[in-house]
Amino acid sequence: MFALDFITSKQHRPGNGEMIMTSNATFHRPRTNSMGSVTSEASTAKSRSPHTEGHIKWLATLDCGSEVMCTKFSPDGTLFAVGLSNGMVKIFQSDGTLVYSLSDNDVLKTRLPCTSVQFIPFSISENEDKRHVLLAVYASGFVKFWHYPSSKCLQTISENPPKQCLCSSFSAMGDRLAVGGADPAINIYDTQTKELIRALEPSDSRDVMNGHRFRVFSVRYHPTDQHMIISGGWDDTVQFWDDRVKHAVRHIYGPHICGDAMDIDPVHNHVITGSWRRNNVLQIWDIDSGSKIKDVPQDALHKCMLYCCQWLGNDYIVCGGNEQNMARIIDRGTLNTVAQVVDLERGVYCVDNDRQQHHLPKIVIGSSTNVYLLKQEKKG
Repeated sequence: MFALDFITSKQHRPGNGEMIMTSNATFHRPRTNSMGSVTSEASTAKSRSPHTEGHIKWLATLDCGSEVMCTKFSPDGTLFAVGLSNGMVKIFQSDGTLVYSLSDNDVLKTRLPCTSVQFIPFSISENEDKRHVLLAVYASGFVKFWHYPSSKCLQTISENPPKQCLCSSFSAMGDRLAVGGADPAINIYDTQTKELIRALEPSDSRDVMNGHRFRVFSVRYHPTDQHMIISGGWDDTVQFWDDRVKHAVRHIYGPHICGDAMDIDPVHNHVITGSWRRNNVLQIWDIDSGSKIKDVPQDALHKCMLYCCQWLGNDYIVCGGNEQNMARIIDRGTLNTVAQVVDLERGVYCVDNDRQQHHLPKIVIGSSTNVYLLKQEKKG
């Protein structure tokens, strides 16, 4: 089960032929076979290297030097941030070039994981300063706003009472921030003042399921509804909230969320959930009715318990997890696997895509100490 104690100090040793980009920007081109799979330069390799199958191109492997916990693209897709188990945050250009590293005395002192990163949403009309602010939350209980071009922490919120922070989400306009973690409450902050607006939590009655009972691993503001939030965690529920009201307004029972494994499609008003279990791992739900639309079947050859999932454009789903350490892209219409990354050393704990409509999406996958940078390709 996804928890902070899975982190080890074990060093990752990439297989021969992998493309590796370290913090000093040294990298090598991978060798691929006719199927597009990464191959070893030594035919006597003792173990299989990570490789791709299907309609996806391997762009780079970025060695971050510490376990990768979370990743997120900027709204314009030009950057992506990576949070690490040692508390560091690294920011890369979309081609994989490292441009910024973020830490301060709090991070260096606690050395606890950065568990969620988010670029503040912005529009073209907004001032330049807001376009360069990154949120990072930590298992230490810190919530930090970074001006990443200067590597300066602008402000720190300390969760009170102290708790492990595990997930975060901005409202569509970026004026409110939701933070969830090791206790059932979800805190809502004013992004400008950094003041706590309210805590979303269950009522005292155990007979009413209007909030979480265990830790919260995923929280998501609706992309177009300014006040709707969904959240999920270990209590096998997805809770629906209005951020102006203390208690959840309704819930779905079923998904066992252990990572960033929920996403909202605002066009069809669907939610996708990924569960860390062996059966019914990937499910699609209707937001308005709360009814389950379908179970997405597991791949016949590569079954996976999920830590993360999200919509990939309008037509696809991307997800990842462990048991068989892999990430998978699924056609939303046929529910068939169209691409996958398999034979990873560790489970896939995070995934994100650049959400740019003018090209096929770039995708980042976090596993062990590496971020894998990929690009979806056209079918046929």
